[in-house]
Amino acid sequence: MVRRFAPSASTACQALAASFAATVLAAAPAAADYACNFVEVQCDRAANLVRVVPFRAENEECDRVRRLKDADWLVDVARHSRAGAKDRTAPAKVVTCELAGGKSVATFVRGTPLDANLRGLCGAVFSAVVTIEERQPHPRRVVNELKLLADCNAGGAVDRIEYFLDAQRVLVQWSSEPQFGPLERTILARQHLKDAARNGR
Repeated sequence: MVRRFAPSASTACQALAASFAATVLAAAPAAADYACNFVEVQCDRAANLVRVVPFRAENEECDRVRRLKDADWLVDVARHSRAGAKDRTAPAKVVTCELAGGKSVATFVRGTPLDANLRGLCGAVFSAVVTIEERQPHPRRVVNELKLLADCNAGGAVDRIEYFLDAQRVLVQWSSEPQFGPLERTILARQHLKDAARNGR
């Protein structure tokens, strides 16, 4: 009896091993997935407002957006973050909007890791901190050091910030999601990616 069932047990073990190997191989691409966080600053001259739109891009999409690094309206959050624990502040990127009626608004965007321990659960996730200052005609700070993503698990992300100059009003829309919204929410990034694809870049 033992001799008759031994080959069947061996076959079963081989099938189990093959199944395990297939599972590992199937999971390998998923383990390589990654995402990048960005901030798009829109200077809406028609409506005389400044709009800040945080968004994320994943995998090859992230690489394509990063090729737009010279765009003055785009901030790659991780690349404007503090380099190490000794750095107290990160270099902010400043986007200046020259709007109708000689009005001018500066938006400062810098990155910050969600976890001081970069190897922690949220250490690889970078949030952005935004400050908005009206420079003309009434110099004043209208948004002060607003963190756009609170936690990579509990959630709490800014969907958009809008500063209406004529009404002197700030609108901040929040989401319960633990991450920035998708690339599809943007205007400038999507358009520039379409142009780049059309030109073969």
